[in-house]
Amino acid sequence: QMLERDAQAAQAAVRLALAQPAISSQLVDNLNASIHVRTLLTDLFLVDEILKQRLAKSDRSSAS
Repeated sequence: QMLERDAQAAQAAVRLALAQPAISSQLVDNLNASIHVRTLLTDLFLVDEILKQRLAKSDRSSAS
C-alpha cells in the first residue's frame, strides 16, 4: 500500500510536469527535488535491499 500510494503521488507530479507547454531545466530540477519522487525512490531502494538480503539468506540456506 505504501509503495502504491507513493507511486501515485510521484506519477501525479510527473504528469503535472508533462502537461506543461514547455519543460525547462528548472522544472526538471524541481521535479527531481520533489518529495514525492524522492519518497518513491527511497521506497524502491528499501524494497531492493530487503529482497537482496532475503535472496542471500535463501542462497546460504540452500548451500548448507
